[in-house]
Amino acid sequence: MTIGRLGAPFGVRGHLRLKSYSGEFKHIAALRELTLRGEGGVERTVRVAELKNAPGGAAIRFEGIESPEAARPFVN
Repeated sequence: MTIGRLGAPFGVRGHLRLKSYSGEFKHIAALRELTLRGEGGVERTVRVAELKNAPGGAAIRFEGIESPEAARPFVN
């Protein structure tokens, strides 16, 4: 099930802006792992390191992603 879309990097620690399709974030905050699906059906499972409030919604960071440059390939 698709629950949201990742946007541009946010901050300097590797967070990405997160748009929840439902407009809620509680259900996403409860998840420990997510499967990201990119163009061409490429999938990657990641562990959630942090979810925080950000202007206009939320920002999410994944384990092992520590910079905006490392986060950028996850934007879809």
